[in-house]
Amino acid sequence: MSKSQFNRFVQIGRVCLINYGPYTDKLCVILDVIDQNRALISGPTSGVPRQALNFKRMSLTDFRVRINRGSRNKVVANALAKDNILEKWNQTKFAKKMADQAKRQNLSDFERFKVMILKKRRNKVIKEASLKLMRNANKKPLTGGKLARYQRFLENSKLKRKEQKEKMAAKYQKIADSKSESKTAAETKPVETKKKPTKGAPRKKEEPAPIVETKPAPEEKKPAQEKKPAPQEKKPPTEKKPPTEKKTAPAAVQKKGPPAKEPQKPAPEPVPEEKPAPEEKKPVTEKKTAPPAGQKKRSSCKRTTCYKIRGSCCFSKERSACKRTNCYKISNSR
Repeated sequence: MSKSQFNRFVQIGRVCLINYGPYTDKLCVILDVIDQNRALISGPTSGVPRQALNFKRMSLTDFRVRINRGSRNKVVANALAKDNILEKWNQTKFAKKMADQAKRQNLSDFERFKVMILKKRRNKVIKEASLKLMRNANKKPLTGGKLARYQRFLENSKLKRKEQKEKMAAKYQKIADSKSESKTAAETKPVETKKKPTKGAPRKKEEPAPIVETKPAPEEKKPAQEKKPAPQEKKPPTEKKPPTEKKTAPAAVQKKGPPAKEPQKPAPEPVPEEKPAPEEKKPVTEKKTAPPAGQKKRSSCKRTTCYKIRGSCCFSKERSACKRTNCYKISNSR
């Protein structure tokens, strides 16, 4: 007999994974088949209580436990521990993938940033390796003189690198020697130390410095500045009027008789009365006439200069005559 293509069957003792409901991603064991759609399950190690579950809400695994129909939870837990079902399940690819997804969901911002950087490094290494393979595949293998020349080139490049390293080492050695010499020279110099006075010895009194009197420097006399007189404002010359001769009245001859009457003074002129200014007459405004029949009212348009163009109103249908396009306020526009 040929082996069956399927190895996972709904049978008593089959370990399943719940894929929907409050107990998702938890293992359980089929204890009994109720009908074509439901089965009695229990998961004592994963915290799934004994209940009836639809086959659509569980996915079958490759593991099976040897138990009897309708076994108790204690018997099921002992059977799972005996066969190490949990350890075997954690080693499968599907279980590892589920664990990675759960871990990815609980990452913090900084941990997600780390994952991004690591992905970039991994992609860079893969890209460089693939390019190297492609170049080597397109190149022809070196033979004969080309191979010998290439080997010589590699040897010369190695020698040059060695020479450069030796030169740099000698240079740094000289710098280190010069620094060490300067340090030894500084250490060998005698250091001047001040002698401390011994106890009980009399101290020498320091003589005060002679005081020298300093005379203040004579102040330089500044030359007196001459005060300039303030400029006087020139008055405009006044025109001299010619001297007028005073007319002297002839001496009146005194006559004997009654005294002469005094001349009467002229009466004062009447002051003209001020008349009120005439009131300005307001310009008479033309009365607005109603528009002719067949035309709409133009009360909505505020432009009064565009009403009479070629004998037609801007609200008429012949609007091409009006050059002001902003004054059209017609409901049926265009």
